[in-house]
Amino acid sequence: MSSLMVEQTHPLQPNLNSYTLIKKMLSIHSEDRDISKWPNANDFQVELPVDYKNVVSMRLNDIEMPANFYVFSTENKNTKMSFTIVPTHAASSSSMGPMTFPYWDTVTYGTVSGGTIAQTLLNNTTGYLITIESGTYTPCQLVDMINGLMNEAITKYLISEIPALPANFTYDHMSIIYDPVSMKIWFGNNVDGFSLDFSKPEVYPVICTTGSMTTPHTIYSRYTHWGLGSYLGFNKEVYTAPAYSVAKNFYWNSSQPLWMNPTGSNPIYYLEAPTTLCIYGPGHIYMELATFNSIDETSPFNDRTSNQFNARYGAVHNAAFAKIPVLGINNERWFTSKGFFLSNVFFSEPPLERIQKLHIRFRYHDGQLVNFNQCDLCLTIELNLMRPGIPRQRRVIIPPSYGD
Repeated sequence: MSSLMVEQTHPLQPNLNSYTLIKKMLSIHSEDRDISKWPNANDFQVELPVDYKNVVSMRLNDIEMPANFYVFSTENKNTKMSFTIVPTHAASSSSMGPMTFPYWDTVTYGTVSGGTIAQTLLNNTTGYLITIESGTYTPCQLVDMINGLMNEAITKYLISEIPALPANFTYDHMSIIYDPVSMKIWFGNNVDGFSLDFSKPEVYPVICTTGSMTTPHTIYSRYTHWGLGSYLGFNKEVYTAPAYSVAKNFYWNSSQPLWMNPTGSNPIYYLEAPTTLCIYGPGHIYMELATFNSIDETSPFNDRTSNQFNARYGAVHNAAFAKIPVLGINNERWFTSKGFFLSNVFFSEPPLERIQKLHIRFRYHDGQLVNFNQCDLCLTIELNLMRPGIPRQRRVIIPPSYGD
């Protein structure tokens, strides 16, 4: 008879602390959220189909996302650029005489002389502002967009200031090219001098979207991705194009190596970006799962870390649940799973008593929420549950016909 008998005929079973590990897969679609409470797919909460009890671990098993993120947008504050135009001119030999313009004095547009156009350009001391369309560009697409907008801005100014100009008048002397060898962008003008001004932050409208930005650092205060100039390879400075009296060629373009050529005695103007073009968006997305984050994360944009005062440095403990690489091609969906670059696991000891709902959030490293542009996503979370049980010995026979 068992030694655990206590004045009864039924033996007591000892507590062997034996548990069975059960794996559950939870499928979540962003459209499952309460749309009235959680309007965006980047931040939402879902109620679980059952209460998951004694949860010992969780991980992101797989996720499918739309690849429709905008690298350039008003939210990112990287769509605007300021510049000025200064026509080549020389003072008259007489102190009271008009200025002379080597190129513009040789052309006319209907009843308007080129000198009038040049003087009008010279009078514009406030410069020009262009705004590129929000989206994601290839290098050549971005170059064509900026080139067209710069010439268009100058054209609109001249037409507004000189109504007598012909209706078909266009200013087309700005020329921008992408050099695929050096991976740098070149700005040029075959008639007029110009300057690019990245020395001050551009003004953007305030967008009142819930949680669109949670980073304490303003865009322009960063040392990378601080505006359109940063993506184009420039620093926070004013760049004035030097004058050149000889043609500029790009011999990697064998079909048309000549880029710009001086007209008469009038020089050409161009400048090269100091660093390479960088028009890629963030390489990773961080998924937060409220109260279940287990990934530690360093903080971006640190400065003066060795100073006793005004130092800016930090890191976050348990900042994210999963780190998801951005692998998709524009305007497509991409899928990744724990077998492909996902390496997150959340453990709990003791096991979590109960999980009834999950709060999911998608952001970038700088804290800005991911804008999925009203597209939905889906993911699968793997949960491991512990259930108490009495161990049983089992003998499983696999017939030879089953093979390997």
